[in-house]
Amino acid sequence: MAIDERRCCLGALTTGLALAVAGCGGKVSSTGSTSGGGLKTGAVFVGWQSLADFQEVTGPMPSQSTVLEVSTGPCVCTVTQTIVPTPEGNPADIAYVSAGTIAVTGGATPFLMTPEVDTLSDGRVEASYRVARGLFIPGEPLRVTASGATAPPFSADIVVPNPITITQPNITQPEPTSPLAVVRRMDLRIAWSGGGPSGIIDFGIAQSVGATITEIRCMTPASAGSAVIPASALSYLTPTHEGSPPFGTSASILVTSIEEQTIGDWDIRVLGQPQEPLDLTVTVDE
Repeated sequence: MAIDERRCCLGALTTGLALAVAGCGGKVSSTGSTSGGGLKTGAVFVGWQSLADFQEVTGPMPSQSTVLEVSTGPCVCTVTQTIVPTPEGNPADIAYVSAGTIAVTGGATPFLMTPEVDTLSDGRVEASYRVARGLFIPGEPLRVTASGATAPPFSADIVVPNPITITQPNITQPEPTSPLAVVRRMDLRIAWSGGGPSGIIDFGIAQSVGATITEIRCMTPASAGSAVIPASALSYLTPTHEGSPPFGTSASILVTSIEEQTIGDWDIRVLGQPQEPLDLTVTVDE
């Protein structure tokens, strides 16, 4: 099934990077787990753009392992490695389903997100949510309520954080003009202003070398003002000159607030994001 760029981005947040890559044209390992009835995830994003995505994933899953968990002060980093062989292997099947009407209230202008339902050529029904724009003031409480359909009903309270400005390293914003330089043997310090008490800084680096995807994900309270990405995590990256297709290395920095719920066999996330993520290309040196 065709999956557009927006859904690839959503998939990385709801099901994990490796599965998103698999759904966006890659293949998942035929040795991955197929038990447990698959994966059921949903995400609702409220802020600079508001949209939703609910997925039921069946079939072979990527072979993924956590290779490092490390903390430096309030910053918590996790390194995962995933094997996504191409072109061999069987693709996971991703069905996009409905959670009914989603209401966002409490802001300056309450609004609804309603699913658009399409019938695919194979007879399956697919639900998608278009981008909806409502007015909100960062720092004000919002309530997100889904009426339920294939995905269950839920309700979550969230506060959209304040926007941030990256102050270290020196990055042109909002459109970076040069890559982020990473040295594997050295800690990487990032600093910012803004975010407010509800914000979480989500810093990630993703690198694909052949069939292996390495993802470094670091979470820090925005109130900390800075974070150190330790060399012990960066050491899992391959130097740029040794990299190979298909995807290379990229990074993103964003401020978000997250409310997570488990309802039956569904994992649901509601995220408040006041601004577009800052996306960067990355060079990796020894």
